[in-house]
Amino acid sequence: MCDNKVVTLGFAEVSSDWRLRNVYFPSKMGAFPAWLYPETLPSSSELTCAHCKEPTVFLCQVYAPVESHDWCFHRTLYVFVCLNAACYKECSGCVRVFRCHMSRDNKYYSNDPPHEDVEVDEVKTFQPLCKVCGCAGTKHCGGCKHVNYCSQHHQRFHWKHGHKQQCNNQDGVEVDGQSEIKLCFPEYEIIQEEEELPHTASTSEKEEWEEYKKVDEGTKHVDDKVKESSDLHRMAMKQDKAFSSFKDRIEHFPDQIIRYSYAGEPLWVDEGNRPEDIPVCQGCGAERVYEMQIMPQMLNYLGLDSKDGECVDWGTLLIYTCSKNCEEGKPYHAEFIWKQHYNTEKK
Repeated sequence: MCDNKVVTLGFAEVSSDWRLRNVYFPSKMGAFPAWLYPETLPSSSELTCAHCKEPTVFLCQVYAPVESHDWCFHRTLYVFVCLNAACYKECSGCVRVFRCHMSRDNKYYSNDPPHEDVEVDEVKTFQPLCKVCGCAGTKHCGGCKHVNYCSQHHQRFHWKHGHKQQCNNQDGVEVDGQSEIKLCFPEYEIIQEEEELPHTASTSEKEEWEEYKKVDEGTKHVDDKVKESSDLHRMAMKQDKAFSSFKDRIEHFPDQIIRYSYAGEPLWVDEGNRPEDIPVCQGCGAERVYEMQIMPQMLNYLGLDSKDGECVDWGTLLIYTCSKNCEEGKPYHAEFIWKQHYNTEKK
């Protein structure tokens, strides 16, 4: 996966729950994280939104081994997002990303992965998990002492959405029942395929720009695929040149939710709103490289409702990781993620 000339696309697909367990090294979206390293999970402070100070929730993970490094035989990127729409007015801080890897020879997984058609139990984490989000649960219910949480915020949420009745129930109702509401997104497997563009003569950049300038005359030049996404349609109406190229590239595979190209080039959704400097790795000081991006089409699968006209939103989420894939620090290494939004106000 290290060939920077290759772009791998990710698509959402319904899958059996057991095939998304950590022993199958899945790429997935929604539900709880399938933690690769079962010890020393990211702390609640590492998973807190920088703006509202509330815990983020799991968005997706992508299995992305790096063949050139023995210690990256297994390697997964984890992405977490804030649920407060107001925080998305900023370009960073409301989304978090972590890199985790290990060698083929390790004490948790067999050298040979299980057959994909044979159900195998997951590798359990060494610490309890939050009942609401599936992250490290360092707190527990003071009543029943059977349920753990990552934060008081999730404890209050769980109390209001089911645990109050179970915790106080004297009729033997199972405390760890599955009827309780969890604060997570619908679960999908992410299927990855190499991007193959049509072998036809491409329209020149100038011709593309002239074509998209006609959008002011009506929406007949915006194809039906893009109309299905109100966010993409709104962007097209702004006549942004970068978005013209963005739309032209993704229209061949309009359902893509992930674009992966290790040390490649991102597909920008806007000419502005780009990071001026990518911070170096906090562990070893090495430069970071672009690795993957999350597309706006993923929003269609999350089931998020708008609140007061606002909703969780992004043009694209761009992820940059340590170029050395260092092992410095904790098993889950915080990396850099940039939320590029479309600039609706041209200066």
